[in-house]
Amino acid sequence: MFESVAGRDTSRRRANALKSAGLALLLALAAVMWLWKPWKSGAPTLHAARLPGMAIDAPPVKLREGGYARGRIVGSTRADATMFEVAWHPGAAPEVSTTDATVREIANVAIKRSWSGANPSITTHEVKIGGHPGIRLQARAGAQAMDIALATCGDRDVSVFVQGADADAIADHMIASFTCTPDPSRDVFASEVAFAASQSWQRRPHTQVVDGPGDLDVRYIAFTSHGDGTVADHVERYVDPSYHLNTPSTNHGDKVLWTGTRLVGDKPIAIAVLAWRCEDHRIAMAVVESATNQPLDEGVAFAATGHCVPPDHSNE
Repeated sequence: MFESVAGRDTSRRRANALKSAGLALLLALAAVMWLWKPWKSGAPTLHAARLPGMAIDAPPVKLREGGYARGRIVGSTRADATMFEVAWHPGAAPEVSTTDATVREIANVAIKRSWSGANPSITTHEVKIGGHPGIRLQARAGAQAMDIALATCGDRDVSVFVQGADADAIADHMIASFTCTPDPSRDVFASEVAFAASQSWQRRPHTQVVDGPGDLDVRYIAFTSHGDGTVADHVERYVDPSYHLNTPSTNHGDKVLWTGTRLVGDKPIAIAVLAWRCEDHRIAMAVVESATNQPLDEGVAFAATGHCVPPDHSNE
């Protein structure tokens, strides 16, 4: 149960990332073609555009939509129909969303849409975008050019798309100007569960897992509970059968504590589960474990600092 929340199969994450990014580019292309009106000839002027949790220089924006978790800006410049789009949405892990294969598949979608029948030359290379590793694709078909750059910003994937005769120069400027300033309290994987700040414990990007010393980690989740019963009753009904909890539970400060095991392959590893009530119908859980069965005491102490914060619905 907890793996389904805190981790994903790599191939499934990659498929979801491609689907999301490809759909975002298709929608943006359609919107730009509908909104575009030719400018008079002249060098394009780029302006600083502040976006939720990031900023970028771009030509004048004709469409702006969305919020922190997902959204986009689109626009165009000059009579040669150079157009651009910047989109962001909940991200896959960087090793999935910023790969050569990912950007090529996204480009194939865009090329089929806007360059029907063309057989462009395509090159890709790694770039820094906002100080973070990214990937850039450049496609050429006669006088036309297409640039696509992919990066991550906090827990979001960001795509920069530019198409037209001036695509290279505009994309160069946009990529160089991009800054990422994520708000951890609003990131896509932020939760109503929070823990005390600690240099020894850091949340693993794109998951609800906090990595600790050695191979200790804490996986956390909040779930809705209905009906009568104590926190222990609800957790024991909710937890996946692959988690074997020793009962009865005990009290650990203001939380309920279980010890137990779960299977990793055919090997059982020791776990500790702490749970507490967030509100009438919400319960938080934190699972402490170590793949090498190192002592869990330090993880239990960290998990015991867990507390509930109001859920941030701006990501929905």
